[in-house]
Amino acid sequence: MSLASSLPPELLCRIFILASDHPPSLARAALVCQSWTDPAQRALHTHVRLRTSTQADGWLASPTRLQYPIQSMFLVREEGQADDSRAVRVLLACTGVEELVLVCQTWAKCGFLALRSLSRQYCLR
Repeated sequence: MSLASSLPPELLCRIFILASDHPPSLARAALVCQSWTDPAQRALHTHVRLRTSTQADGWLASPTRLQYPIQSMFLVREEGQADDSRAVRVLLACTGVEELVLVCQTWAKCGFLALRSLSRQYCLR
């Protein structure tokens, strides 16, 4: 048994939460060994940041997004995005979110009030 696989899951969770500002590192950590997979993925899904439509689509398609509770969601609506359908799909897909941050790069085009009311209805407890 290697040292990496012998660390207690509680310790791994604390370490990975500290690294949650760097999702690529958490994704790599999930591949280190089997005992790291669950704690790393749990940390990866604790604070979700979707800054591009590609990231939002990837998150929506991810089967692991349903396995872990999300504490906070940071969602950016890209400038020039034709409608809010992707943001609405993300909001409908998240449950139990404690903190929701919606950012629009062009406020006049955002439809922010509609998103804000959806966030209360579907995401915030």
